[in-house]
Amino acid sequence: MLPTGIVSGPDIMECFPNSIFHLYDGKEGVYLLVYADDLILIVSGRSDLERRTQENINIFAEWAKKHKLQISANKTNALVIGRKRPLLRNPCLRTDGVSLECVIIDSKLSWLPYLKHMKQRITALKNSMKMTT
Repeated sequence: MLPTGIVSGPDIMECFPNSIFHLYDGKEGVYLLVYADDLILIVSGRSDLERRTQENINIFAEWAKKHKLQISANKTNALVIGRKRPLLRNPCLRTDGVSLECVIIDSKLSWLPYLKHMKQRITALKNSMKMTT
């Protein structure tokens, strides 16, 4: 939202705390953590998690736009934790038209699902490059 290391970042964010917390009041399974000018949006649940997460990202994006704050999409990440069985596909989350990179960690806190996902992406990229040459 603000450049990393900007001295006034925390002071600017002090102007908005109440309005941002009211966005998520009463929303079950939605938690917001704010420290200085960094925010963490946590969405938990068993089903429809991708849709609910995207809805809450959109709510935050509208709030930021209203307060003339910019989301740094290149510094924004999604993290999927848990699941006893592997995901059928990786979640697709977006902000400001930019797809968020999702880091996936399984219930055993292993990076293997994420590494498999990255291997699939690299293989797909490599194959598409072969087709164009």
